[in-house]
This record gives sequence, C-alpha cells and structure tokens, in this order.
Amino acid sequence: MSKKNHFILHEDYMIPRSTLITCWSEDAGSVGECTSQYLKDNLKSYHMGNIEPNGYYTMDGVEVDRDIARFPENTFTYYPDAELVVFEGTPPDHQWFSFVQTIMDVAQKHCNASQIYTLGGMISIAAHTAPRELLTVASSPEMLHKLKQYDPITREIDYYQTPPGHRPTINAYLVWAAQQRNIEAACLWLPVPFYLAPDKDPQALRRILDFLTLRHNFNLDFSDIDNDINTQIDKIAELRSLDTDADDAIRALENNETVSGEDSQNLISIIQALLKDTS
Repeated sequence: MSKKNHFILHEDYMIPRSTLITCWSEDAGSVGECTSQYLKDNLKSYHMGNIEPNGYYTMDGVEVDRDIARFPENTFTYYPDAELVVFEGTPPDHQWFSFVQTIMDVAQKHCNASQIYTLGGMISIAAHTAPRELLTVASSPEMLHKLKQYDPITREIDYYQTPPGHRPTINAYLVWAAQQRNIEAACLWLPVPFYLAPDKDPQALRRILDFLTLRHNFNLDFSDIDNDINTQIDKIAELRSLDTDADDAIRALENNETVSGEDSQNLISIIQALLKDTS
C-alpha cells in the first residue's frame, strides 16, 4: 500500500486501458450508488484504493457513531473483465479543485482511462409511468457521436458549456478537468420522478445498466431489477386505486399538467410512506 497526495493506493493492477465511472452517494433515486453496488454484486472486482477525506468535509456532514467520526468513503474499484474502474464517493464540501484533480490523477496514472463517465439521477416532474431517458452532457461533439452508437434512442443529447458567471456542478467540473487532460468525458443523467427521488428508482437503474451493457459487453441477468420495477409499479397502482388525491396528481403528471406545490409535497409523503412500509 502506498500513499500519493490524498490517494491511498492499495494495489496497483497495471491496468492496460479502462473507462472510469464516477458514482456519487447523493443523487436522486440513488442511481449512482445503486449502479456501483449492482456492479460489485455481479462482476468480478478488486479494490484499488481510496481518497482520504481529510480537508474535504465539514463536521456537519460526518457521521458520529459511539464517539467515532465516520468520514465519507471515496473508493476506486477495478472490474478487469469489463475494463472498468468505478469511483464511488461523496461530493466534497471544500477543495473541489484538489478533489477532482486527484480523481484525474488516478484516472491517468493508475487506470489508463481513455473515457470518463460521471453518472447520477436528476429530479424530474415526469410520472413514474414515463420511460426513463438518458440525458448526456459531453466534453465534445465527437464524444456525443460515440455515445449515440450505444444509445440511439436517447431523446436529448447535446453539447453543453457552463453559462458565464455560473459555478459548474462537480459533474460538469469533472468533464472540464478531463477535457484539460485530453480525456473524453460525459455526464450521464437519469431523470427520476420527484416523488421517487428520496428512495430508489429501479427503472433508472435498469436504464443506465442497459447503456453500460452495450458499451462494455456485460453478460448480466437483470431479472432481479425487472422484478423490483414491477413490484414498485404494482404498489403505486394499488395506492392509486385507494387514494384519489394521489391518483389525480399522478394522472396530471402523465398528462403534462401542472401539479401544485402542496399536492406535490403530499404525493412525495404518500409515496415514500408506501415504499418504506412495504420495503
């Protein structure tokens, strides 16, 4: 084990080439976290190392258990059969530049990464019955063209630049940092219905895994995710048959109609209570 700046390398696997995927612990529908966990559960993997948390987080965001501070973990996992490295972490409170540059250093020096994807969920006003779409922000038009080869049915793929005077998100910053090092990069966003955002969205998870399957030739059985999707849909359908307010709100979303803030909040509470009670 060796330490290089903020990165602790547990094992150097001499990776010939790879794609690096970053998954954040804080996103709508837990898309990034669920994607990382699903890959760990179903593909052969090796722990490469981690970024030390020192200096990146405030104590307000640190969990304390029995007087022991538990800082967020930021880990790199190598999947040799898929030529993937997955970084799973928590966005830092401080020193974005140092944090992102550490990820870039690992991508270049230890992963030989030719592409970087940063993925996650984003809150959507669509109903859960709408198909999940994959929205992409890429580092160049050329990268967009390559992505379309693996996901031709994506509704919206567009080149993006942060507007002047606006601070970029950490995902946009990652794409910019990769661009500075001549590494192709893209943000992959999965819109998640707002009333599912605090929990999990198996439809969004299946959508991103479909893309990764095409891109990296996975050979996985997604029947367990399909079961989760059907179970969630059935639970909400049963709720709609019993709760006219919830049904009216979801029906309005399905018809692209406006739902009031109060009705939206009520829908979130009802759906989250349902999913929590039946989980």
